Amino acid sequence: MKETNDKVIRDNSLLTLSEEKVLNLLLDNSNKLVKRDDIAKALWGNLWLEKYSDYMIDKVIYLLRRKLIAPYKITTFRNRGIIFSKSETTPFKIIRSTPTIKSEGTHPHEEYLKYMNDTTNIRKTLFDLFKSIKKENITKYLDSSLKDIKEPMILVINSYSHDNVDAISSWLSNNKIQARIIFSHLDDRAIKIHQKRIFDLGLEHVEVIYDDIRKTRLTPKSFDLVINDFRLNFNSDHEQNQEAMYGIRRILKSNGLVLISVVVDSRYESSRYGTDQEKAPINKSSPHIFMFKENLERYCFTVPYYKKLFTKSGFKIIKEFDVSEGKTWFNKEKFIPNREPTYRRFLLKI
Repeated sequence: MKETNDKVIRDNSLLTLSEEKVLNLLLDNSNKLVKRDDIAKALWGNLWLEKYSDYMIDKVIYLLRRKLIAPYKITTFRNRGIIFSKSETTPFKIIRSTPTIKSEGTHPHEEYLKYMNDTTNIRKTLFDLFKSIKKENITKYLDSSLKDIKEPMILVINSYSHDNVDAISSWLSNNKIQARIIFSHLDDRAIKIHQKRIFDLGLEHVEVIYDDIRKTRLTPKSFDLVINDFRLNFNSDHEQNQEAMYGIRRILKSNGLVLISVVVDSRYESSRYGTDQEKAPINKSSPHIFMFKENLERYCFTVPYYKKLFTKSGFKIIKEFDVSEGKTWFNKEKFIPNREPTYRRFLLKI
């Protein structure tokens, strides 16, 4: 291996022969587009046509990315190739060593992780979010925002279900949007779940990073779309919700959008409090505790509370959607009395 390689690879990282061949090719063509055919020739020589494998190329690139030190990076240009470059600034920080630290709010137990990654269980995942987006004509707002951008940046906050990787990749592919997707987590168990799924699917446009949106270190104004699907319900108080919304606003571009889903206090889903909980109390100092079949207690507030939280955080509510499904879907199953999960979804914009 070339002596200069030591300066771009982590001290404790060992390269396989395949990784070394590709890295040498990238070093010789730094800041230039390297086509996938050229990578194949480096890997298999004269037999590259017979042995060509997109999976193997993606695997080598994925493993090399994990071993590079800052400020070196590999950028993928879909259907064209990759560029190896050195940059003094990065759109976000990637922290690879992330021990689990019990953060504020609810910390999922192993039973929850097992439940959420069993696709036969009753769950609400990004698949359901994207179905409701299509059903309620939310796509028009997203298309007008994302399709004019060459490579939009999308952040998915603290997902625990491995098939959320499949869901957002399929959604973008079906809508012909070529985006860069970042899954951010404050739990290394979730990081490993999503890293494995990304690797198994051979996805180059999806990455996983460590970040707590409530204390985010991501670069301001760097994302075109942020998805927060029921993550606010892991916060145990109003202050944590505020921190999360301020963090989202900080990293969102000036014309960016937010898709957010929240479980709401189901005690106020009645005619007594109005068709949209208009007369329900804000109760920002006393959240309601709910539990679903994952057997994990989480926190929720009333609809008026969340609407005020969003507007006070500097967002405009473009659309409230999936309301009917959110009010009635729990009737299809038997849940713990008085703990039925009622939810709402919102499309927000600065």
